[in-house]
Amino acid sequence: MRLRAFTALCAAVALVPVAVAQAAADAPARERLSRGDITVFYRVADARPAARILEVAASRGGSVAHSAGLAELGQVTIYVASTGDEFRVLTYGGVPDWGAGCAFPDRGVIVLRNPVTAPDPLHMEDVVVHEIAHIAAGRVLSGVHVPRWFHEGIAMTLAGEWRLPRSSVLAGAGAAGGLIPLDELAVAFPAGAADAMLAYSESFYAVRFLMEEAGPATPAEVLFAIAEAGSFEKGVEALSGRTLQVFERDALASFKGRFGWGVFLSRWNVMFVVLALLMLAGGAVRLARSRRLLREWESEERGRSHAAHRPARRSDSGWN
Repeated sequence: MRLRAFTALCAAVALVPVAVAQAAADAPARERLSRGDITVFYRVADARPAARILEVAASRGGSVAHSAGLAELGQVTIYVASTGDEFRVLTYGGVPDWGAGCAFPDRGVIVLRNPVTAPDPLHMEDVVVHEIAHIAAGRVLSGVHVPRWFHEGIAMTLAGEWRLPRSSVLAGAGAAGGLIPLDELAVAFPAGAADAMLAYSESFYAVRFLMEEAGPATPAEVLFAIAEAGSFEKGVEALSGRTLQVFERDALASFKGRFGWGVFLSRWNVMFVVLALLMLAGGAVRLARSRRLLREWESEERGRSHAAHRPARRSDSGWN
């Protein structure tokens, strides 16, 4: 979705009545921009972000569609919600607060927050491409029901999105025994942003694991195999030689081997960060020690100075 303050990516396939989103096109003061098969509806005040959204969708949509095995993307309608309240209305409250986009693949409809109101405006272009990927994948699957983790994982794969911080999320969860079983991500993702980040991370690598076990296979080959099988369970069995239950178990086990702390720390860029942090920690310890010694020296110097200025007492020895 991509989530630093989390780039929140949400595909609500069956959670929200599509009629709510479609009715937005008839609302007063809503403008329209089109390029090819892509149409964007927006409020007058949102003309600039709407134009940018259209540009991203038009320029990236074709390559995403080709990655999914489609000759062309086809018609897509995008609604830009001016405010958080409007976004909730258009999605009927089906998206978490950290969510920035929502796709309805069966109708080719996408609802997006105005980037100004999104949790992470700098990554709204990623959200646009991610939601288009949901549309493309849904058109190849042609009504075949797939679990939520596959919806998100294949969209992330088609959109070409991945970041090192998500690897660290898997590493930490794997080491702590906190990975989420994939069957618990079949219908919905956790509402909390941190748990959702883990769910997206697992989804991406579960799809990668399926692609590797199938040959390796391309995203298009995976999608078409599932579509031709007529069900996700049969498609997974044809691709991996495993039942869905066994595949989900093996995929989770593969995360532990791929993202154990030893594997994670062997990456040069991670080691660089770790070493830099250790150096900073060492420097902080040395600085604290130096300051403590300086305070001790100052205290001793004050003591000697006080003794030097103290009046001498008369001696009782008779030498005075």
